[in-house]
Amino acid sequence: MRRTLCLLLCAILLLSSCSPAQPGPEPQDAPSADQVAQAILTACGQDPAQLQTLEEALDGGDLSAYVSDFYGLPSDSWDDCAVYLSESPVNAFEVSVFRLTDQAQPAEVEAGLEAYRLGRQGDFTGYNPEQAAIVEGGAVPLSDSEGYAALLICEEVDAAQDAFFAALEQPPTSSSTSPTPSVAPSPSGAPATEPASTPIATQPAANTQPAAPAPEPSPAQADPSAWAGRVPYTDPGVDDMSLYDTSAILAAWHSGDPSALSDYDRAIYQRAAEVLGQLLTDSMSDFDKELAIYGWLVAHVSYDYDHYSLFTQVSRDSYTPYNPLMEGKGVCLGFATTFQLLMDLAGVECITVVGASFDSREDHAWNMVRLDGTWYCVDATWDTGLPRQLWRYFNVSSDYMAQTDHQWDYPNTPEAP
Repeated sequence: MRRTLCLLLCAILLLSSCSPAQPGPEPQDAPSADQVAQAILTACGQDPAQLQTLEEALDGGDLSAYVSDFYGLPSDSWDDCAVYLSESPVNAFEVSVFRLTDQAQPAEVEAGLEAYRLGRQGDFTGYNPEQAAIVEGGAVPLSDSEGYAALLICEEVDAAQDAFFAALEQPPTSSSTSPTPSVAPSPSGAPATEPASTPIATQPAANTQPAAPAPEPSPAQADPSAWAGRVPYTDPGVDDMSLYDTSAILAAWHSGDPSALSDYDRAIYQRAAEVLGQLLTDSMSDFDKELAIYGWLVAHVSYDYDHYSLFTQVSRDSYTPYNPLMEGKGVCLGFATTFQLLMDLAGVECITVVGASFDSREDHAWNMVRLDGTWYCVDATWDTGLPRQLWRYFNVSSDYMAQTDHQWDYPNTPEAP
């Protein structure tokens, strides 16, 4: 699941230029960060007027605090910056240039920008594979002699790097194309009847900011003989993945009386009843019910794009069945809890698996269904918008999930054969 990148910026500093609170003296004849960025944008064929600057996005927020929190660059390590972003949260494009001070440690600057880039890759992994691939191919070039660093997330990354060094009148002797962990690509299709499995980790976690390296697994998880070939699972702790309590809705469903429900739960109840009334018939098998519910979910609910955004806090309603049912959008936990609720109301055994993706760097959630005593895995989030013939995660095995960048609490989750 794409992590929530909320801005906890306490200052309301209005900045007229892209510089920290105490900028250092500008080197004589040194190009500004914006001049370098403009040269890169030209090489990429991008019109700056069609992009959003970081200052515009922050709308008066504390630029120095943002750069420190998100890019990992202390305020004394740079004295000028220019950041250009796509205005669309579903587009990962970004060109950032930082002019460094004498206090900057190039290795630390590169590490900070790489951690940010890796976090952005995780934001799109699984949800938007094309954009994730663009971020993966990004670069963090540095010019130690001139004192500049850049983050380049664009399709024309080679041209962008050449423009970076050309703007500094320096050959590209120190550039870093993003080293990333290998993540197995999602296959284009999977058998609709292949079994699947996945575990259930429901520890809530605080919303934190972008991508630190994946935590070390415990010795038991790291034991290669236990789950050979699977990436060790560690709770990423990025999003609050606590499950919404639907017990009152289920009780009202079984009693046929929703009058005691809260307004929030009653809205969920009524919309769920409408959906199931359209989908289900008395003659349906459990598989038929599952197929109908999954098909409705991937066709009618889209991913909440606010979860991609660096500047918008995604609504908590997108983590519950409310937004998927009422607004037609949600994040992975919203998809999973909505599927769970509809399956529960339909009388089909189902569980929600709270695990991870992107080598345990990103929180993710999906479901498991038991049909005729056998468990299967489903991931409606990563199939959303696809026609049935292109579904990749409907009734697949645990091994398949593990091979397609899903991690979970293996010992404590049913195994789908």
